Amino acid sequence: MARASDRLPVTIIAGYLGAGKTTLINRILSENAGQKMAVMVNDFGAINIDARLIRARDGGVMQLANGCICCSIQGDLKAQLRKLLHSADRPDHLVIETSGVSDPARVAAVLQHPGLKETTRIDAVVTLVDLENEQAHADPLFGLQVEVADIVILNKLDRVTDAELARFRTHWTFPALRVLEAVRANVPLDLILGFSAPERAVPNNPAAPDHGFWTTPWQPATPLDYPAFKHAVAALPANVFRAKGFLYLKDMPEEKVIFQQVGSRTEFIKAGPWGELKPATELVFIGRGKALEPADLDRLLAPA
Repeated sequence: MARASDRLPVTIIAGYLGAGKTTLINRILSENAGQKMAVMVNDFGAINIDARLIRARDGGVMQLANGCICCSIQGDLKAQLRKLLHSADRPDHLVIETSGVSDPARVAAVLQHPGLKETTRIDAVVTLVDLENEQAHADPLFGLQVEVADIVILNKLDRVTDAELARFRTHWTFPALRVLEAVRANVPLDLILGFSAPERAVPNNPAAPDHGFWTTPWQPATPLDYPAFKHAVAALPANVFRAKGFLYLKDMPEEKVIFQQVGSRTEFIKAGPWGELKPATELVFIGRGKALEPADLDRLLAPA
């Protein structure tokens, strides 16, 4: 096996839906000027929104297959890694963003495969925690994402009280982990990159969690009315946990608007002109229980 210093360091970014993974990756790309970084993104849904929210630099952004990095796309991950390792423009560091419904142990397991174990090493598994999302904390999937971490970032500190933070820390203890607190995933990068986590045994085929989530893309044909859309989103069923994507609004047709929803909290961000892109609304909704179909979203969000 090659020396650790010769193997490509890989940082795995994990966390529940809406925890701030993409925000952290954008910080890494914009603030880490000393290394050539490459990013692989595995979004949950037919439209890979996260890959387009990442501001590509140097090594660029590679999209992994739709899913939750489980057995159905492990072949794609291995192929992308091998391509990257043998490219003439090999990066100094690779960041893999897992989807919010995946177990990062399954990514770590891929890196143990022959041909990858000898050429890559896990620098750290970084799990972001949305402190405000108590519903997520009760999900067994959340426990899996924390259990495999080397570093835990307690994110959205500004959205909880001191008492709520203390209650979380009392319930979730991390005696062997590096724990950082952050607002908008703003942490010193030298605390998460170059961590050089001790190598550990990873099951070759960890069981895929039956997370029970559904995802539905929504791409209406006409621009949306901004006030009406805001009102309609507030009335979505409670089983819709996450929504994200781009809005084409008739109120501001020249402006691309990024839409983010986590639970009942929504965010609209002006992202500049569409440029050469054709203006279009492209959203992904994620939830549990009875799935919403595109026709349901047409009725709920763009009523005639």
